[in-house]
Amino acid sequence: MSELEPIRIDGNSLQRSFHGAVFFDRDGVLVDGVMGEAGPRPPWALDEIHFGKTVFQAISDVHDAGLYAVVITNQPDVARGQLPLDTCLEIANHIVNELDIDVCYICPHDSADNCPCRKPAPGMVEQALTELSVTRAQAALIGDRWVDIACANRAHIPGILYSQIDALSPTSAGNPPDELDVAFTSDSLEGCVDFAGRCCNG
Repeated sequence: MSELEPIRIDGNSLQRSFHGAVFFDRDGVLVDGVMGEAGPRPPWALDEIHFGKTVFQAISDVHDAGLYAVVITNQPDVARGQLPLDTCLEIANHIVNELDIDVCYICPHDSADNCPCRKPAPGMVEQALTELSVTRAQAALIGDRWVDIACANRAHIPGILYSQIDALSPTSAGNPPDELDVAFTSDSLEGCVDFAGRCCNG
């Protein structure tokens, strides 16, 4: 594997065969952020992982709709030396197993690495579509930041905004583009999943 490729973690149930996929950003959507000295950050230990109240039902609803539940997550703290890779993988495996995620893709790079997988680049989505044999017409992405929506736009799939107050704030990737195309916005994960299911089964 190239050093600039994402890391893939398969869930125990990937042998299931579905016709489409819902992509989830991880932190802020499936997993609650941790308040650090500089603001919210991803969990850096297993005991920092906390799931939202509706997350388990959301994943179940995705599977009931005949769709893969796929996580795509930027984890630049690995490249920054703040999170050991082994710990990052331990956290990811725990989340995959607890939530019954089918497959998880992790970008452990930082912006300066110029990798093709760090969102808003569409590399993780493109790889998953190929490896899961899913067409763009049967896929959608749910995220809480503009980089997630931009990733969906570049992959030519619907980008669904799980609305947060800082969703369109600048990130380490810069400001959101003027032409950002948000297919649907909701402050309810249930609502986001319902719309994603209709996109994938429409």
